[in-house]
Amino acid sequence: MSIAESNRQALVRKAVFMAVSRVPGRYVDRDFPALCLQVSPKLKAVWFIRFRANGVEQRDTLGVAAPDGDGRLSYSYEHARAWAVESVLAARNAAPNPEPRPIPTEAAPHERAPVPGVSLGSVWTDFLENRRTKRGQPLAASTKADYAKLYAYALAPVKDWSLATSRVAEWVAFFRTVREKHGASKALYASNIVSAVYTYLMSLDLIDTNPIMKVRLGRQFIAPAPRESHIETADLKPFWAAIGRTLKRRDSREAVRLIFMTGFRLNAALGLKWSQLDLARGFAYIEPGTEGWKGFSGVMPLSDYVTDLLRERYVRRKCKEWVFPARTGDAPHMTRVGDSLAKVCDAAGIERITAHDLRRTKATVGSLAFGSDHSKVAVLLGHNWATNEKGMTVSRGAITARYIQTELATLRAISNEAAGVLLELVGERRMSDETAAKLRRAGLSSEI
Repeated sequence: MSIAESNRQALVRKAVFMAVSRVPGRYVDRDFPALCLQVSPKLKAVWFIRFRANGVEQRDTLGVAAPDGDGRLSYSYEHARAWAVESVLAARNAAPNPEPRPIPTEAAPHERAPVPGVSLGSVWTDFLENRRTKRGQPLAASTKADYAKLYAYALAPVKDWSLATSRVAEWVAFFRTVREKHGASKALYASNIVSAVYTYLMSLDLIDTNPIMKVRLGRQFIAPAPRESHIETADLKPFWAAIGRTLKRRDSREAVRLIFMTGFRLNAALGLKWSQLDLARGFAYIEPGTEGWKGFSGVMPLSDYVTDLLRERYVRRKCKEWVFPARTGDAPHMTRVGDSLAKVCDAAGIERITAHDLRRTKATVGSLAFGSDHSKVAVLLGHNWATNEKGMTVSRGAITARYIQTELATLRAISNEAAGVLLELVGERRMSDETAAKLRRAGLSSEI
């Protein structure tokens, strides 16, 4: 690929560098044409080299360009020029026509020597910081943490692979090993992350193709059937009793109860802030873009039970910001309840479940409470199609007294009705004739 002659610039001159770094495009150093500067549409400038040696096109990237780079995180023209000269000389002194690399075996696809060039390890930090979502937003902190976790246990073996030269067969073999070790969903997740890295590098014009697109053509790494598990109605009472009997730490016990009673997603529940809550009126206000809410923003009604639980926590709070502050680790708030759920399920004598299974349980109980009115269930789960229909996506300033007395009152009534049925099913309240009738209509026994 040729670059227009008009894009040849004296990049050694700081004034020229500053001028071109404000205009997206590719620029060739007039004094040393192998050295190039790529400026992305978001005005991120990156040094790279492109030249031919022994009949083979060579391409590599150094990193972020800056007029006064420190040589570690960013690089000045002098740094880039020295690196480019060294790279060109090394390539031209290398033996011509090297033997092609063998494709690794399925048993150990990552056991080969690192190949020079852009690699997963060399771009990982830059990818996490500069990758944008489909809506143009930076990756959320929880997403970065999930990516980093998978990188550590699944992708680290291939961190030195040259992304520009790695073949489709190599990636297929590698993802098979991930599937064997960690399961189908993790293999798919790993392939999606690697594909995202390729896409990011293509957007910077540092790589021309994404081999993961061809990997997907084989349909070997597909999403497993979605989980549909939840706590069966007959198991609700022993599960609820086991929470109080098994979980000695108040934070863990109340976190599990909150998720169980609200059906909130894990990150949404554990990431609640006191500033989001109006405990006098019984609602949570979710700002746009809040982590864990999947695009929902607006008013989320809280049942009386949940409001009382949160009021008690507020009285004895030890943190002014987070409802469930972390005891250890880097995260400011609790991030997991998996171990607690495992203990509760074992004590209750039921199959182990996840936090999201509690959300499905709330949906199941909501369907029992409201019958065919699925919009009420969706409101309580924070689904955007229902919340918009119900007028919940509003600004804080729009929550007037009239709104509190009308729309919010209706939403809280829905929340309390669902919570009431759930409390009857777990034995906290005497079962009403109405709930017993609903159970019979659903083909379930009211003797639970």
